[in-house]
Amino acid sequence: MNKLYVLFLLVIGCTISSYSQAVLFNKDSTWQFGGFVGVSASQAAYYQWVPGNQFALSINCNAAGFAKFKKGKWSWDNNLEAKYGMVALGRYKSVPDRRYPFKKSDDLLQINTQAGYAIGKKMEVSILVNFKTQFAGGYGYKLDSTGKEYSKTLTSKFAGPAFMKLGLGFTYKPTEYFTLFMSPVTGDLTIVDRSQVRISNVPVEDRYQRVNEVSYGLKQGSPVLAGVGAYVKANFQKDIVKNVNYKTQLELFYDYTFPLSLNDSAFGVDQTKKLSPDQLRKEARKQVDVDWQNDVVFKVNKYISATLFWRIKYRWREAVPVDKNKDGFQDTIENPDGSKSLVTRRGVQIAEVLGIGFAYKF
Repeated sequence: MNKLYVLFLLVIGCTISSYSQAVLFNKDSTWQFGGFVGVSASQAAYYQWVPGNQFALSINCNAAGFAKFKKGKWSWDNNLEAKYGMVALGRYKSVPDRRYPFKKSDDLLQINTQAGYAIGKKMEVSILVNFKTQFAGGYGYKLDSTGKEYSKTLTSKFAGPAFMKLGLGFTYKPTEYFTLFMSPVTGDLTIVDRSQVRISNVPVEDRYQRVNEVSYGLKQGSPVLAGVGAYVKANFQKDIVKNVNYKTQLELFYDYTFPLSLNDSAFGVDQTKKLSPDQLRKEARKQVDVDWQNDVVFKVNKYISATLFWRIKYRWREAVPVDKNKDGFQDTIENPDGSKSLVTRRGVQIAEVLGIGFAYKF
């Protein structure tokens, strides 16, 4: 995984380099830079409240920045986006069934860099690199026969998974606030760091864990899955009304190699829909990966803003948790040997975060 970290640092370095040049050469009109940082929180507390309810605390942090270079027919756009949030429900002593009161509610690290050469007034030949991962570990929580949390399962971490796309294509720029990148040939990498992580406050048998790569469509034991396909990426950002800024990013990817790259380990991902290998490959040919991110910032004044973020994602390779009884915990099934496995299926993933707090735009 050292090569992965080196590659990630190189991408970060390019972004930081562009920011540094923007600051050092800010008199040069070829550079534009800016960004947004925000921290929002919510809290609820009750004392001897007869109707019920419980203590709740959440905090979310988000930041975004850009550095853009334009000179003659050449352009270079760099964007960095980071989000992280935590939520706690119930006091530890008063809610004994919650062994882990603080849980991650939002986590995203995304870097985009794109260089282009104009071949028309609104069209460029471009090369694009997109990198996505998360900052910290994500978990599924295990319950005992009484419904109390007793352990947790590692489901994600930094670079586990990570997604990277490298594409050559055309970028259409009709306005300052909208761009459309289209690539007939884009490389797609799904990377899962399989190194073990030491987990605290769990039973001894769960102390060391690694992310399950099969959940992200990889073959058992493989850290990397590569594909080639068609890729479309649309970006829009504009003040839609006074003091309300809307930013959206839509990505579509069709993998030319996906039906041929299916392996036996992927057949068991969907435990609610039984398909033969031939049926699975036929269905895979129809699939398009979708990732749609949206941010709305409602500005109250220079330092106070409300933010709304939602993300809709569909990636056919990935296993989605199943919670049929709606208790907030992933269902399990008993295996022939008496052990239990988490129930998964294929489906749409949705995330939404709303908050109000400190925000600063630069």
